Amino acid sequence: MGITPTASSPNSCSEEWCCKGLGAKQLSPKISDTRITNLLFIQCGFVVDQYGGVTKAAVCALRNAIEFSSISGVIETIPGGKSKMLIQVKLGVPPENKVVSKNEETGNNHTDSEMGCQKQRSAASVYRPMKVDLTHVAEEFPHGKLLEVEVVGGGLSFSTGRIVQELGDKADIAVCVLASVSVGFDNGTRKENDDEILNQDATTTNTS
Repeated sequence: MGITPTASSPNSCSEEWCCKGLGAKQLSPKISDTRITNLLFIQCGFVVDQYGGVTKAAVCALRNAIEFSSISGVIETIPGGKSKMLIQVKLGVPPENKVVSKNEETGNNHTDSEMGCQKQRSAASVYRPMKVDLTHVAEEFPHGKLLEVEVVGGGLSFSTGRIVQELGDKADIAVCVLASVSVGFDNGTRKENDDEILNQDATTTNTS
């Protein structure tokens, strides 16, 4: 089965890339089933921001993953070149301090007390990752097409023991964000159970 025609947004780019006419395109997962079928490259990075800037930490973690990597030979193996290169980003971000019930997450109006026992209340609670401005994440890539960025609970937050208001501190919290960057391409082939597997993966991610 062939793939659905790709729909993408205008290039997202930092000032550094825009002035050079570069910038990756962001693909919309709602209207495109584009995916990495041929994986060529994976790099991981992590960064600690001692002032609690989770978006800044996420961006720096991406740079840590890719800034010392050269994939010129990899790009040459992609049919269609760098314009057809797909980028997949996964971020491990510390949870917010607030514990969110799954009822709130899904819009269910039932309260924990209505659910019955303590075991059910515990199972119905999830830790929502801190909010990351994904626009800045997309700006880090000069070429290719960026698939939907996945943000999951992970990383680390901890007390620094001090608040430096002059540097924008609002609390004595530092955050550590982890990032994985995968590069590959879509060869257009699909197996009969591909969509089923993808749906299962999405369900597992949303409930973990």
